[in-house]
Formats: sequence, C-alpha cells, structure tokens
Amino acid sequence: MRRVFAAEKESQLCEYIKRSPQIMFGLTLKEARKLAYECGVPFGVNVPISWKSNKCAGQDWFIAFMKRNPELSIGQAELTSLARCTSFKMTNVSQFYENLSDVLSRD
Repeated sequence: MRRVFAAEKESQLCEYIKRSPQIMFGLTLKEARKLAYECGVPFGVNVPISWKSNKCAGQDWFIAFMKRNPELSIGQAELTSLARCTSFKMTNVSQFYENLSDVLSRD
C-alpha cells in the first residue's frame, strides 16, 4: 500500500493524535480516520477516491499508519465517573475561576 502523506505531514498528524488526550480531546478510531482525511485536503495530498466518497481515511491505511506509529493508542472514550460528575458544582466551578484569576493576575 502506498503512503498517502509525506513523512513530515504524517509525523504532524501523529503528534496531534498523541497530544489530543492531553487537551481533553481524545479521538476515537473513526474520528482519527476523519481527521486524516480532513488534513489531507489542506495539505494538498492526493487522497484515494474512497477517502473522498467516505469523507474519511480507509481502514487499511489506518492499520498501516498505526503500525508505522506504534506509540499511538486510540480506543473507545471512557465514561465520566460519578464522582467527577457530582463534583461539578457551582461552588467548585467558582473556586476554579477564582484560582485561575489569581494565577493570571500574578506578575
């Protein structure tokens, strides 16, 4: 199977996918395939016809991409825990923004 992205562009895609969970935006397999397609268009990549019709990268490409980038881990999103849901209260949110304001106002 031919490579769709040049090594540099594939590396950028890989770095974004690795960084996404750190910014609370982890990707599912389907979302990662869609991202690959959406990146291919602005990069000017000659994407396969099947990508254009499905508006996402193919499964074969994605399996090869994961093999080339074994440091990636993509899976199902986990549900938010009950403790985390119940701690999302007005007092906690207000405290967060007070702390944020203090940090931002420091010299």
